[in-house]
Amino acid sequence: MNAFRSVGAQLALALALVVAIALGIVYAIVVPRLERNLVAAKVDALRRASEPIASTFDVAILGTPDLRLDVGERLSDISSRTNARVVIYDPLTLDSLSVIADSRQQRTSIDVQDDPVALQAASTVSAAEGTVTRNDERYAEVAFPLYTSSGTVILFSSSLRDTLANVELVQRRVLLAAVPALIVAALLGYGLASVFARRIRSTAVDSTSPSWSRGATSWRSWALRSNACAAVSRSSSAPAASSSRTPRTSFARRSSPSAASSS
Repeated sequence: MNAFRSVGAQLALALALVVAIALGIVYAIVVPRLERNLVAAKVDALRRASEPIASTFDVAILGTPDLRLDVGERLSDISSRTNARVVIYDPLTLDSLSVIADSRQQRTSIDVQDDPVALQAASTVSAAEGTVTRNDERYAEVAFPLYTSSGTVILFSSSLRDTLANVELVQRRVLLAAVPALIVAALLGYGLASVFARRIRSTAVDSTSPSWSRGATSWRSWALRSNACAAVSRSSSAPAASSSRTPRTSFARRSSPSAASSS
């Protein structure tokens, strides 16, 4: 017989399936919502940290090439305070930007050349925020227009690596918690099914026992009761028989002299 066709195995699988579905629903609801909330909190924190800096940024240092030599050091200081990469753009067209300064002074800026959040801030001349993916890594970004004649935009870009690592940690914990939960559910279902199966089998055996067996049992009980009654009857009749025989003996003894005299 296939072990998976038994009542215990089927109930164990059914209970494990129910637990798996419940955990899947929890995973599908909790984890994405947690990720959205953490990312939104990161973007909001970046906006609150960078907005005062953007509003007080000295755009005079962008006016001439000589003054722009100090921009890199200024951006490096801002980057350390906001824990974000800081990039300044001048728009070339509606969908193209030119990087004029980057807090990562020793590296190329080609990866943020036409950043979508910076483009949105340049095109709308208002603050913009969101998330982008570069080189398989997600970033929270906030951009502000500096209200210059050339439409200069400053961008703050912060990695979401730590935030997403927290989400992945929760994901792993949910999955790890699912394994013992499924095992416990399967064992519990199998145990309950075994108990109920034994009770069902015992009830079925009692209700389907052969009639001759029940008749033999009844006849045996009746025979035992009959034998017991007979024994009781014999024990009660024995004194009566002995008492009836005793007078006859005495009468015979009394009648014997008369018989002798007659003879």
